Amino acid sequence: MPSNAPTITRAAHPVIQRFFDISLFFLLFTGFAILAGTGKLDLLSLLFGISALLAKGYLLVRKIDVTLPEQWTTYFTLIYLVFFALDYFLISQTFIGSLIHMVLFAAMVKVFSIHRDRDYVYLALLSFGMVLAAAVLTVDSLFFGLFCVFVLLAVTTFVSMECDDPGLALRHRPPPKRVNCATCGVCQGQSCARAFCWSSVLFWERSHFSSSFPARLLLDT
Repeated sequence: MPSNAPTITRAAHPVIQRFFDISLFFLLFTGFAILAGTGKLDLLSLLFGISALLAKGYLLVRKIDVTLPEQWTTYFTLIYLVFFALDYFLISQTFIGSLIHMVLFAAMVKVFSIHRDRDYVYLALLSFGMVLAAAVLTVDSLFFGLFCVFVLLAVTTFVSMECDDPGLALRHRPPPKRVNCATCGVCQGQSCARAFCWSSVLFWERSHFSSSFPARLLLDT
């Protein structure tokens, strides 16, 4: 049944909204690139992800809004539940492989079916899910480099999301006539520098435990 919940349109400055859309797209693209960089992704999943992201990028550049109806996404979800069982028992025959396919499918469908503010959060979480899946499969210098880019994009995405939020305390003030994107970039760059320091520590710790028992258990199931 189609949802009766109202669709919420984000009230945002056009420059901030555009910056947020681009940051979120590249966040998802980087998450997929990290997963594809492991070399463990099958050809069909790779082509599916690349095609969906290229289509979304084209629509973003041309400023065309294409959104799947919620009823369609509900049908896709129900169909994929059946496919997930087939994937687990017949195709991938591993839990981590089936889970990666599910996360990838959910992300590529969600990117074309954003109706409410929480859908942006879901999409960001799905991109992070691809990073976690890649961390289970392998950790190398390519993973670390792309992960640093992912952290940078995550900071810019969530900062611009908060700036976009009409529920902030500044919502009663008159909107500024001009948004200084350079100042926003400097502030976000400072936050990213601190995030990179923590990312380096996490990568060093993760690289020493990449062959841990939980990773082997997931790959062997």
